[in-house]
Amino acid sequence: MEMQYSLSALLDILDRSFKAVVWGFDFWWRAEILKIQQKGKNVYAELVEYDEEGKIVAKVKGCIFQESIYAQFLRETKLRDVSEMTGLKVLFYGKFSFHKDYGISIIINELSAEYTLGHLQKKQEDILQKLQKLQIIYNNKYLSRTYPPYKIAIISAQDAAWLKDFYTIAAQSGYNIEYKEYLCAMHGNNAIAEVQEQLTTIMTDIKDGEQFSAVAIIRGGGESSGMAWQNDFEIAKMICLMPVPVIVAVGHTQDKTVLQDIAWYGAKTPTDAAYKLTELLEEWEENITVLYDSIITLSTEKLIRMRDNIDLWQWQIVRAAKGLLQHTRVQIDAWYHTIVASSPTKILQSGYALLMQQGAYLSKDNVQKLEPGDEIDIQVYDQIFSAKITKKN
Repeated sequence: MEMQYSLSALLDILDRSFKAVVWGFDFWWRAEILKIQQKGKNVYAELVEYDEEGKIVAKVKGCIFQESIYAQFLRETKLRDVSEMTGLKVLFYGKFSFHKDYGISIIINELSAEYTLGHLQKKQEDILQKLQKLQIIYNNKYLSRTYPPYKIAIISAQDAAWLKDFYTIAAQSGYNIEYKEYLCAMHGNNAIAEVQEQLTTIMTDIKDGEQFSAVAIIRGGGESSGMAWQNDFEIAKMICLMPVPVIVAVGHTQDKTVLQDIAWYGAKTPTDAAYKLTELLEEWEENITVLYDSIITLSTEKLIRMRDNIDLWQWQIVRAAKGLLQHTRVQIDAWYHTIVASSPTKILQSGYALLMQQGAYLSKDNVQKLEPGDEIDIQVYDQIFSAKITKKN
């Protein structure tokens, strides 16, 4: 390919040589498309160049008057519409033109799809490297699912056909899924800022206690849409830091985007995202069913073991009680025989005698107090004798 010049170099040439405009000065030029629109078969673009600080240092109007030029570019870059070229860096072969009413412009005769695709690929690689350096690139992709996806935050365009398709498929699953919509532009120049704003709002709502189990970013193929927001560093970073799984569903996108690389799940279409949610819910239901069956099985086994243990404990208790009763009975019998053997009757039968005075039995202390002349009664086994103490030794 011939030498390439930046847009600022092009304008510098114009400053130094106005004849270049008159004669037609054509080379390969590099620029970024700030705005672009199609009128009939003609396309008009505002081409700019930024410095390292993001300030515009050069701006010029570009015109494409041959439909085949941009049509071929769209086919090779797999874009659906001219509007999707907004924000792209392009390499074009153009010729200066001057109009007394519209001023200087460049007539673009050729566009390099290879340059644009290479730049997009390089941009994606740079974004992934930045996320890798921040050590957050896989934060969302490998995020564990704590809850089944029963409440979903939806980022999408209002009244979009693809959103209705998503809801229809999800409803057919029979699960009671709750949604909260965060509507914004999903195509055009405002898409990046609005998607960022809605992601920020969702993050704030989660911190405030909103119990989302997932976030779904949904865009179908019904309308043309630029790819810029799907390869935006700030949006990718916010998804990486999202505390719940993020599903990115971008319909009719053949090339993988940064968001699909770093999100928990990258769906091919909105309906694919709905089927994925159904699959997750079915998985949760199956796990709960298995867990329920396991609980029933383990509980039944434990009850059987407890019943067997109770039977064993009952036998051991009865056995121990019988042994205790037998031992107690033996002790009681021994105590009974001891008591019987120690009864006054038995004592008297053994030849002992009891002393009484005035009908009361005398203790050892009472006996020691007896004096000569005291009268006592002496009880033997079956006889009572009266006596009078004549002498005390």
